[in-house]
Amino acid sequence: IEKAPTYIHIVPEGYLGDFLDEPFHPLFLKNLGHYSCIRFMDACGAFSKFGDGEPGRQWHNRTTKFQPQNRALNEPLELAFTHNGYDRKWATNYGMCYEYIYELCNELNVDCYICIPPLATTEFALEMIRLIRKGLKPHLKLYYEWSNECWNLNFPQSGAFAILADRSTEVNFPYHKFWFTKGNPDVPVTNLLSLTWQAHRMKEVTTEVMKEFTRFDVHPVFAFQTANAWNADQVLQINDYHKTFTHLACNG
Repeated sequence: IEKAPTYIHIVPEGYLGDFLDEPFHPLFLKNLGHYSCIRFMDACGAFSKFGDGEPGRQWHNRTTKFQPQNRALNEPLELAFTHNGYDRKWATNYGMCYEYIYELCNELNVDCYICIPPLATTEFALEMIRLIRKGLKPHLKLYYEWSNECWNLNFPQSGAFAILADRSTEVNFPYHKFWFTKGNPDVPVTNLLSLTWQAHRMKEVTTEVMKEFTRFDVHPVFAFQTANAWNADQVLQINDYHKTFTHLACNG
């Protein structure tokens, strides 16, 4: 019995010649041509449970070029938890093939910005950074951030990060933890916990990354929101987290 085909491209009429040697639609490349850096968020699994070390979500189970589910969308969804009456849902797809990420940046000659899956193990994050950094053209920069908008309780990673930081014995969170149990998403300590977990995981990974690369090769990013600038400032003073990052990203 012959193996069923799994590596399939749907090619618009008139572009077959381009797709034989090039995976990216010519018009897609043209529309991205004015950017100097591309940030890959959903494409990396920034809202997904992928990478948390459970069976089926190890590094070797990531999306490859030979799988049909190469996509950047968040669906399908799975309930993560309910907070103040609102459901927060994980994405359960793996995102797109990471090789396509650096290939696209190389094709456009632009810098690359990736978002590590929120529940990624240190090993998973390191393999992800290694793969993309080594695949990128040497002169292009690689920025990496832990997930996306970890302060935003509309996203499952925010609540998950707050819970993980609250339970951690390594973070040494210096604030009154009872604030978090009030269940009010506007209480500052909720964002403090989430931001602290982001900084904690980034420090773990960056410590290992810098053994292989230099500050000129990789650029760890601490991301926060304008409305939470005080929170970000407080977090960066904990455990010398400020020494981890080369860049800050602020979402208005």
